[in-house]
Amino acid sequence: MTKTSKMIPAADPARKRAVIYARVSSKEQEKEGFSIPAQLKLLKEYAAAQGFAVAQEYVDVETAKQTGRTAFGEMVAYLKAHPSTRVMLVEKTDRLYRNLKDWVTVDELDVEVHFPKEGVVLSRESRSSEKFMHGIKVLMAKNYIDNLSEEARKGMQEKAEQGIRLTIAPWRRPAPYTAPTDSKAAGLYMICMMSKKHAENGGYDDAMMFDWRGRVAEATGANIFFVRDGELHTPVPDCFLDGITRRTVMGLARDRGVDVKEREIWPDELETFEQCFLTGTAAEVTPVGSIGPWNFEVGDLTRQLVKDYDDLVYGRLPNA
Repeated sequence: MTKTSKMIPAADPARKRAVIYARVSSKEQEKEGFSIPAQLKLLKEYAAAQGFAVAQEYVDVETAKQTGRTAFGEMVAYLKAHPSTRVMLVEKTDRLYRNLKDWVTVDELDVEVHFPKEGVVLSRESRSSEKFMHGIKVLMAKNYIDNLSEEARKGMQEKAEQGIRLTIAPWRRPAPYTAPTDSKAAGLYMICMMSKKHAENGGYDDAMMFDWRGRVAEATGANIFFVRDGELHTPVPDCFLDGITRRTVMGLARDRGVDVKEREIWPDELETFEQCFLTGTAAEVTPVGSIGPWNFEVGDLTRQLVKDYDDLVYGRLPNA
């Protein structure tokens, strides 16, 4: 999530002061013409035509992984602290509200809200019929957001059931005597970023990386585990980070009596493993369905560790 707030130089005090708010909630909306520059251009032109002095600009850009509206909260705080600014300019209804709580928050500010693209101006003095129609639009906006969330949950559930698709990275993890492999060095991240981009361009979710010796190392931003005959196998972290999530999941597995083996893993072993998953701060515990030509099932042990980690994170499992 990206947010910005921009201070505008002091304007003629005789002019009515206003704040501008713009938001996009996905890359798709950027493509559909709701881009931030387009919104700001429209709102600034409207402000100039109406004779408003723009006091502040607020921008929120949300993504699937990072949601939240810091700029929206800052705008609300600004309006509460500056009673002389009583006008809010927003492109249209669904740019301002995501839920009914947002509607209540804005209503309590007692500001005049202008939606230039809809030709609507709302205030406490608006007719009841205008408020009613606006309420319908708010509910429609909420329904749209709920729909997106539902589709996202379905997509994540499908990924969890089938496992993500990995390819083999064209670049390898370097030897520890050529780079500080146990650190978060920028050059090491560059290799991973290039490998992930290469994978995504090929229609994959991520890539598995070999080390300089040709052994299995990790994914581009997560550690990797394999399951065979009820045992957990994972590469020795001698040229990549020994992740906190990695160690946590190893502990959870051992708590369940699972034998965890840190060892050298060569590519010719991959066809012998039954299950595979990734661990990391962002990945948490992510099942893998395939790596290049090798296929894996999302089996019972993988599902159990996904649940155990989730339970630990949300306090349903004691952190010993």
